[in-house]
Amino acid sequence: MDQLMVALPQEMPVGTVITLIGSAGDQHVTLEDLADRLGTIPYEVATSLSVRLPRYLVD
Repeated sequence: MDQLMVALPQEMPVGTVITLIGSAGDQHVTLEDLADRLGTIPYEVATSLSVRLPRYLVD
């Protein structure tokens, strides 16, 4: 399934962009950060992302 639930610290309006991996403003979330929170390794996080998820190459 291509769904997940995320617990946010506060209520957000519909349409708010939430970054799970990457950069937003001065904050950065890496695969390593996410893997640590999930108790796994970055490779497992990266390979578990669905092929239907759009990818963007940013220089």
